[in-house]
Amino acid sequence: MRIKKNTILVTLLFVLSIGLIVMIRNNYQINSELKECNLKLLEKNIALGSAVWAITQCHKYTNERIKDLDLIVGYSQKRNAVHFSWEVAGLQVV
Repeated sequence: MRIKKNTILVTLLFVLSIGLIVMIRNNYQINSELKECNLKLLEKNIALGSAVWAITQCHKYTNERIKDLDLIVGYSQKRNAVHFSWEVAGLQVV
């Protein structure tokens, strides 16, 4: 009877050991997959950050160009207004 109990305990211990090994292996596989997913997310995050930075730089440049164009347009409108007022007065400016 005692030998039978020991055999049952050894068998149970063996089965639990195999179960533990399988769980560790599965955990390792899951961790590997998670690391791979994290690397992919990091790559996407870096790409997105670069895209946002590029858009920001383009936006800054565009705003500066718009300001420059507004100054040019404003200056030319003032110049045309002065030219027009001389023509209305009947004077010609060369």
